[in-house]
Amino acid sequence: MKYTSVILVCLLAVAASAYGDYTLWPKVGGASSATVNQGDMFVMELVLTSDGADTHSSAIFTLEFEKPGLIYNFNGWVIPYDIDGIDNASEPGNADLPVTGDVDTWSDIPSEDPGSIDIYLENFVPQDGEDFTTGALVVLSMTVPIGFSPGEMTITAVPDTFDNGWGSVTTIGESFTLDVPYQLGDMNGSNGLDEPNGNDINPFVMALVDRPAYEAAYPGIDADIVGDINQMGDGLNGNDIHPFVDLLVGGSQAIPEPATLALLVVGACLSLLRRRK
Repeated sequence: MKYTSVILVCLLAVAASAYGDYTLWPKVGGASSATVNQGDMFVMELVLTSDGADTHSSAIFTLEFEKPGLIYNFNGWVIPYDIDGIDNASEPGNADLPVTGDVDTWSDIPSEDPGSIDIYLENFVPQDGEDFTTGALVVLSMTVPIGFSPGEMTITAVPDTFDNGWGSVTTIGESFTLDVPYQLGDMNGSNGLDEPNGNDINPFVMALVDRPAYEAAYPGIDADIVGDINQMGDGLNGNDIHPFVDLLVGGSQAIPEPATLALLVVGACLSLLRRRK
């Protein structure tokens, strides 16, 4: 009896060490955060890790987005899952992509919060396939469109069911931080360079000659980042005036020619400097 109890304890210990919990991580380039510029595409992997030897044959979860506006291009499940087989019940499906995520676009996705921005991912391993263990489970292609609201946003994996045929494996979801910087030259925070009407010119000048006034007028915008037009790493200064003019002229023909615009910018700087005296 004594030996039987010892054997049972050992078996339970082995079982406990062999089977643990899953953690579902959204990753870009293996990291839990990334900076992506407006107009750029990024690839997100949903990665499963385990503290044991967990396996599963079906996966159901959602990705919840803190704010709308990303373009969802494609989802690619990793073998043994099918990409576009009948077992892939993800919504929106690849046939409906690309699509821009907002509450209306994805409102039919199952969610605890009907007002949330979700991608629903559901798939089953084919009957002749081996169970999935750990690693990259599904890969998503997304694009940050021009005009997307700058700043940080959180993307959270919310597990529903990971089933191994014997029952569900407890799964914890983690979060990812996407940082979208302001566009270079977007001095007024309008999510783009206002070439046709030159609305970025006065804020540019203000940031040059009266930084406290600029910071009060445009809180949350770092002038030394969006105004460092020559990308020298020394913040916004007089050396950025001509690159700023070139940036404006390069984007539109509806503003004055370069020499005239440069004089306007310099003149505005001198005018503001005189007011401060």
